Amino acid sequence: MMFGSIRHKAILTFLVVLSFNLYAQSVPGGAYSGKLEVQGTSIEMIFEFVHDEEGKEKRVLLSIPQQNLSEYPADDYIVTDSNVVVSFNAFAAKFIASLDDQGDIRGTWHQGGLVADLVLKPLEGGTGAMRPQEPKPPFPYETEELTIPNPEAEGVTLSGTLTKPMGEGPFPLVILISGSGPQNRDSEIFGHKPFWVMADYLTKHGIGVFRYDDRGIGASTGNFQAATTADLASDTRAIVSALKKQEKRVQKIGLIGHSEGGIIAPMVAEKSRHVDFLVLLAAPALPGDEILLAQTRLILEKSDEAPDEVKKQTDYARKVYDLVKQTPKEKPMDYDALQKLAKSFYDQAGETIQAQYGTYEKFYFAQSSAMSSPWMRYFITYDPAPALEKLDIPVYALFGSLDIQVPAAQNMERMQEALAHLPQGMVKIHEVPGLNHLFQAAETGLPVEYGRIRETFNVGVLQLMTSWILHMGR
Repeated sequence: MMFGSIRHKAILTFLVVLSFNLYAQSVPGGAYSGKLEVQGTSIEMIFEFVHDEEGKEKRVLLSIPQQNLSEYPADDYIVTDSNVVVSFNAFAAKFIASLDDQGDIRGTWHQGGLVADLVLKPLEGGTGAMRPQEPKPPFPYETEELTIPNPEAEGVTLSGTLTKPMGEGPFPLVILISGSGPQNRDSEIFGHKPFWVMADYLTKHGIGVFRYDDRGIGASTGNFQAATTADLASDTRAIVSALKKQEKRVQKIGLIGHSEGGIIAPMVAEKSRHVDFLVLLAAPALPGDEILLAQTRLILEKSDEAPDEVKKQTDYARKVYDLVKQTPKEKPMDYDALQKLAKSFYDQAGETIQAQYGTYEKFYFAQSSAMSSPWMRYFITYDPAPALEKLDIPVYALFGSLDIQVPAAQNMERMQEALAHLPQGMVKIHEVPGLNHLFQAAETGLPVEYGRIRETFNVGVLQLMTSWILHMGR
């Protein structure tokens, strides 16, 4: 069950910690990219050799976009003449290669009986070529680091970055609200930094932006694991109040919420008179259990699971969610009932589930941990529609047609119904063809594509948002 920030399982689990030794002759500096084929899966590996001023190796950085590993610093490696031997002591693995006449590093990866070809070719533009939209200085705007306490939550202080257009103003200001899971101010995922890209673009076009670390993440304090969506909404309300008092050049304040952030934004607007407009990106309009069921079904279907396996998993998930919904929020989960459901499902589960968990005990531990989470219990039972129905401010909602985490068609229809009370000019709901949940141009929309795609956030969507905000925010 994945939502918003995708709690993914690494495909290539042995590539977590690497160690190299730097000696003798140098390989040409720069970035090299290659594909490692493992059990039918193609894993892109990017090595960047960084040299000092004398041309000697200074450090090596490894990026694996599919596993959200970005510029991981290596320790050492060995080069003898044109040969390269890279050792991974923690995993008893080696990469044995040589430099060919074309400047490629050609060799084999050895580990635990696996021997796989790995050819590294120069990557033009360095590792940054994997994420070409990542902003680079100099920046034609003001930047300020802020720390904002939440008076509604003891021990919670939000830290973030405020970017402001140059000049006297006034200008509209937006607050970025991330999707589910622990997120830093850049909403970093799979090596992408979509909130950084968004903030840079919007600010260059005359819109102030505040983006912040979730409570308990990065420089923010508090306990993220104990927080529900409602708790996170209180953090955003505190930020709105603080910025309203502090920023005198601001004309109007808006919220941009992605995924779960699109649930939080209407919750905040409902209780804060300082919010003037909303931009909702892939925002759920259906109840949480329906979102998760649709997500599970679509991911399984697009992953070519057999129809009976899709039905089996979604039927089980529905029973678990119903159990959560039937349990009063002040009561603990009925773990006896959950255990019976889990055991019955696991005994009949297909090879994919049993291979993933290995034993029933591990499967049940994962299920019971997830269902005892305050966030999950709240999310499953929460219906976003009532908060949407109470809005009296302009709303712009965008969805990607290939989004399988918050499917466009069903959520757009429900959102249209919930916002029907607003005048036509105050509501705009738009589906963008060919984009996934992260608003990247995609092929299937499956989460496995997120890290492989070089685009961080579609420029066309940035342009649409900018035009609408400048129109509504003045």
